[in-house]
Amino acid sequence: MVGTCVRADSPAPCVFQADDSWIALGDSITRNGGYHSYLYLFQATRFPQKKFVLHNAGISGDVVPSARKQLDWDVWPHEPTFFTIMFGMNDVNRSLYKQTEPDAPLTQLQENTIRFYQKNLSALIDTLQEKEVKIILITPSPYDATVIHSGETAPLNPSSGLRRCAEVVRELGAENKIAVIDFFAPLTQLQQMEQKTDLGFSLCDLDRIHPHPAGHFAMACLFLEQTTTQSVVSSVHLDASNGRVVLSSNAHIQVLHATPEGLDFKIKEGALPFPLSPELIPMAERFNFSEQFNREMLKIEKLLPGTYELHIDGSLIETYSAKALAKGVDLSRQRNTPQYHQAMQVAECNRKRNHIEANRLRTIAYFENKLRQLFGDESVTNPQQRAAAIETVLSSEDSSDYLLRSAKRYRDEYKPRQDEFEETVRQLTHEMWTLNQPVEHHYEIRRMQEDAL
Repeated sequence: MVGTCVRADSPAPCVFQADDSWIALGDSITRNGGYHSYLYLFQATRFPQKKFVLHNAGISGDVVPSARKQLDWDVWPHEPTFFTIMFGMNDVNRSLYKQTEPDAPLTQLQENTIRFYQKNLSALIDTLQEKEVKIILITPSPYDATVIHSGETAPLNPSSGLRRCAEVVRELGAENKIAVIDFFAPLTQLQQMEQKTDLGFSLCDLDRIHPHPAGHFAMACLFLEQTTTQSVVSSVHLDASNGRVVLSSNAHIQVLHATPEGLDFKIKEGALPFPLSPELIPMAERFNFSEQFNREMLKIEKLLPGTYELHIDGSLIETYSAKALAKGVDLSRQRNTPQYHQAMQVAECNRKRNHIEANRLRTIAYFENKLRQLFGDESVTNPQQRAAAIETVLSSEDSSDYLLRSAKRYRDEYKPRQDEFEETVRQLTHEMWTLNQPVEHHYEIRRMQEDAL
């Protein structure tokens, strides 16, 4: 069997398809870019032949009615084919949840807000379905009212309202036969479970609203758990006694030489391992991420007893016992393989792409959305009216600190360079889908000299 080539099995279905234009629609939690950026990196490393484009359409402070108006100027120009939609954190009107025991009028206000959310989300779904685009609804991520920061408890608790929003999302999903991804319930459960032993544990930043990077990664894991995806990077099983390829999944293999004391073979995988940054590893372990989604298995049977070195492209990767290799080793856990280094390059392009989009282009979108709300569309499309509107915002005592900072950045830094930022995002996206193409690697399994004596 030495010299035989075995082709990869067909990979599992993918939620996103080649040439999709994905719109991640939502509020500041979406605008921050975390969960969908991790998902985009997963798709780029797991399905490198299915290139598609992600557009961050999150706007800070946004609610569903505003998002419906946003479609014309911020969404349709991207010719979308796929939407993920997550709203609720602002729609719920958190200020209505300061009282632990609300009276009847306040309870009615809370209920009216949920009904308004339902009405507008239903209308948004109708609009999108008329365009015949694919849609996934996502329940809102939770507000962390139970974590204790520096001895301080939460000033309010909108969890019951967000739970109602999640119910609305599930109801509308069933009614419209649209897939629903649930973030609210499992993230709430995770926080409650962890806080039993650590009162300071949270998936959110200090504001209790916005997930930190590990929280966003948890959201990405939940998305993957609730959709069909390919859990294996690759799986290779070889027989050292005769060089036979016992099993090959998502890998093309050519065995060059095989003896019970070692093998020499080439592999071209159909995917790359997902690269985990150090800050994500504890959350990845909570979700058993490597086992669920990132297995890159190498199994070699019928080696003589002893310890073996694994070399890839001439570099020592790790030493394993014959028993461990016979059981199978997960190479995705080895952060020194050439394919892992390649995946890290893809991740760096994705990080830069997301940073520009979330922090610069979405600041432009946020501020122009505010201008449209305050002064009408021409305050954006007409340069003279835009300049006047900006000065009005900067001089107004009613402008929040966040709006003032955004106005200055918009005027002085971001708007003048919008074309440059958009082109950089396009280039980084192209670079991601160029760097993510798997290449062939030369593997050598060598019995260590002291064992061979």
